[in-house]
Amino acid sequence: MWEGENPLYNNMPHCGYLIVWVELNSNEMAGALCGYSDGIFPGFVWEKFYAQYSDKKLTSLLIDYWDKVSGEETGGSDFEAPSDKINKICTAAEEELRLWHDENAWFDEDQLVLRSERIQDLWVDTNNDLILSKDYHPLVNSILNHAGIAIAE
Repeated sequence: MWEGENPLYNNMPHCGYLIVWVELNSNEMAGALCGYSDGIFPGFVWEKFYAQYSDKKLTSLLIDYWDKVSGEETGGSDFEAPSDKINKICTAAEEELRLWHDENAWFDEDQLVLRSERIQDLWVDTNNDLILSKDYHPLVNSILNHAGIAIAE
């Protein structure tokens, strides 16, 4: 989700958040996400993730070396996927994220900026937000919130 033209960002769409995932089965998903956090440590968040859930509720969310649901350390100093297959999925999801943002504008504007050639792939909602709506998962907001990404409900 990108916020539309905004004078604060030189009228360039800037990123609210982006999440890319693959459903592994009826209770697992893996992918990558990015966006801006306004939590304890404000700043840009770019992470691989692996989630498990039951009855539309997260039971585990691995990001970095933490399970964001239980609060327990998972070991290591960085994200460790439970398998090579999941690691490949997460890496491919990160590559998809890179297809959407303009890295040069990101450094110039200190904001994640949508590549101009991708605008036609999005639709505009009533708040002038640009949204890619290929799929939706009921846990997206929960995953983003656990990752510390500020989103509007």
